[in-house]
Amino acid sequence: MLKKNGAIKDYQVLVQPPLKAPVIFNVVLMIVLPVCAILVETIFWKTSADPALIAKWFIFWGLGVRLFIYGAIQLFKPAFAAFRIFRLRNKGSIPVIKELGAMNISVSAIAILSFFNEDIFRAASIPGCIFFGLAILRHLTGKEENNKEIISLITDLIMFVVSLLYVFFFLFN
Repeated sequence: MLKKNGAIKDYQVLVQPPLKAPVIFNVVLMIVLPVCAILVETIFWKTSADPALIAKWFIFWGLGVRLFIYGAIQLFKPAFAAFRIFRLRNKGSIPVIKELGAMNISVSAIAILSFFNEDIFRAASIPGCIFFGLAILRHLTGKEENNKEIISLITDLIMFVVSLLYVFFFLFN
């Protein structure tokens, strides 16, 4: 809901304390699920844990599924995303948040589809590397104020390193 003066007004959002769910969400999607998928594939399918396998699961979960969910929130609940995720309080940010959501869904769709095709997976690793590298720069140039932002920095760093290593592995093999 929006005020006439342009400030975002959502009583449920404004009165709630900071959520721990985003921290848990990031850790599960960007660390726990990829590691579990790697373990399942290496133990039950007897696949070797080479760089491509490790990158496949981190990119699928961390870039694909995570960004798809965030993109859907940004596209369909832009006021929530503006206030709770980006801490913006002006209704002028809503169109930009929606466009960001559409972009996140587009990029994440490539990473999700990469599960079915290795060539698509290689293509998904490049924008993933760029996205997480730029996210880290934003974290480092901004003021990290709470555990949620620090966890986000750490998970973005993990995803950046994995995707960067895979890009180099892909380019030189």
